Amino acid sequence: MVVTPATDGAALRGRVERAIERQVARLQSLQHPVSGHWEAELEANDTITAEWILLMRLLGCPDARREQAAARWIRGRQSEDGAWRLYPGAPGDLSTTAECYFALKLVGDAPEAPHMARAAGFVRAAGGVERVRAFTRIHLALAGACDFAHVPVLPTWLLLIPPRAPFSIYDMSSWARSCVVPLTLLLDAQPVVPLGRVDELAAGVGWAYPRTNAFTLADRVLHRVRISPRIARERALAWILEHFETSGDFGGIFPAMMYALLALRSCGYRIDDPLVTRALAALDRFGREDSAGFRMQSCVSPVWDTALCATALAEAGLPADDPALARAAAWLLGKEVTRPGDWAARTRPGVRPGGWSFEHDNTLYPDVDDTCVVALLMSRLGRGQKAVARAVDWVLAMQSRDGGWAAFDVDNTRALWNAIPFADHGAMLDPPTADITGRALELLGAVGFDARHPVVRRALRFLSRAQERDGSWPGRWGVHYLYGTSVVVRGLRAVGVPEHDGRLARAVAFFVRTQHPDGGWGESPKSYESGRFVAAPATASQTAWALSALSAAGLAGHPVARRGAAWLCAHQKPAGGWDEAAFTGTGFPGHFYIRYHFYREHYPLAALARWRRALDQENYSFSMPGNGNAAPASSG
Repeated sequence: MVVTPATDGAALRGRVERAIERQVARLQSLQHPVSGHWEAELEANDTITAEWILLMRLLGCPDARREQAAARWIRGRQSEDGAWRLYPGAPGDLSTTAECYFALKLVGDAPEAPHMARAAGFVRAAGGVERVRAFTRIHLALAGACDFAHVPVLPTWLLLIPPRAPFSIYDMSSWARSCVVPLTLLLDAQPVVPLGRVDELAAGVGWAYPRTNAFTLADRVLHRVRISPRIARERALAWILEHFETSGDFGGIFPAMMYALLALRSCGYRIDDPLVTRALAALDRFGREDSAGFRMQSCVSPVWDTALCATALAEAGLPADDPALARAAAWLLGKEVTRPGDWAARTRPGVRPGGWSFEHDNTLYPDVDDTCVVALLMSRLGRGQKAVARAVDWVLAMQSRDGGWAAFDVDNTRALWNAIPFADHGAMLDPPTADITGRALELLGAVGFDARHPVVRRALRFLSRAQERDGSWPGRWGVHYLYGTSVVVRGLRAVGVPEHDGRLARAVAFFVRTQHPDGGWGESPKSYESGRFVAAPATASQTAWALSALSAAGLAGHPVARRGAAWLCAHQKPAGGWDEAAFTGTGFPGHFYIRYHFYREHYPLAALARWRRALDQENYSFSMPGNGNAAPASSG
């Protein structure tokens, strides 16, 4: 039976007030008492933890106690069919399962053990170890579990191509580049630490790439004719050394840090070298451990968490001089990036840097999303005016030719990179996206830009082209259409697009159609694979995205928004907070998803506060499609 919470005006308003009050107190209690920042777990699939076990073995410095804790975590996440999954509810994933199996075998789990036998059976039935992704092949080859002949070539001479040439490493996305450069050294040296084999995972079908094209043919040639000038290897090493932070961080993500460490070792760096020691310490800070075991995060998100938590508190009515907001603002201002990074190498040389990255230490890779969220907060709080001005200038400079914004780079759209054998994850590029563009418009609107400005007009044309037929916008960095549409709607309203605009009307209709009968919203990552909205059980974060958009669109008083607010109140825990097991963040669509543990904390608070404020200010004559009663969302 579906229970629909009451949405009577005065009663609902009172429940929202109490929910906001509880959540404000909860978020304040979760703030770091000294630094003033917020930071929660950034949970990924179990590949990352399995790769940490492998990395420590390859480096020759395994931590036996922590390995067993990691193995306990991995075992606890195995599905009944023997597989490991990209997110809860997903089908079993071949490569993830193969890597988890190998990691457990390294720590001593016998292939004959029931859980190992089930995993091996799944791998063989799914095509065998011969069909795993490029990254998994590399990991197996480094451990002597398969031959380097089955691994894509990444030649070191790529480093000799000038950044502004028609084809260079700066055509890749920042995350791909930070992995590829160390991998050129690794795949050139082909160091093998013989840790064992996984022949029991083979299906006997022969190693093959999932597709054949001119690049796979070229890959075969490069395997036979290896060209590796010493100057190219030296340049690759120099690039790696230049990209290490003083803290030991590299590229901000676990894979890049893993490959950089292994590349240093292949170049003769000892395990006790100060740089290696700092890098290992930085990697250690990615770890999380509790009674369920040890796991490695793919990344850390303190800037993102802090900006969004502080924004939610400000939306809830905390004054700008509130101690919690003052400490958060001071911490964020201390994280401003003022160093030219990779973004300047190809398309924006000479542009003044200014912005924020996602992590504690990642000065070469600020991103537009974090920069906009932090600058919006600072503008609202009246702090860091010079930093905000630098951020706005940098965001303006990062607009791509088509009018949109990407996360880290400009005009990063050279599609041929996604055709190389290494790119079977389909994420070698960082093209402009609707969600980042919506975020940029929200910042620009807050500092005085409107729909008449040429920059905004180009962005609006980009968003008009990007809108789906059902009225939604795709979300690159959150799942999926609910996220993208929410961010774009808020951006459109920030620059003055009127409530009756056709794009907004279609977006509102999308939210109406996808609302569950109980008032919540939920979407599965399966939407990425199907190319259309696929409903899932409602979540706090996704319901909050929809409610924030409806409030911005002038519909706070409509029953569809009231039901959303009521859902959030009904599902809040007595002491504040919401339960949310779903992965609603996106790393690589179709390949890698993330569970932000703070999404269920700050997004609902911000949404309820925005709904309350919009309800107080609302005076609209918006024409709702149909009768405004949400039909059950399709389960896809």
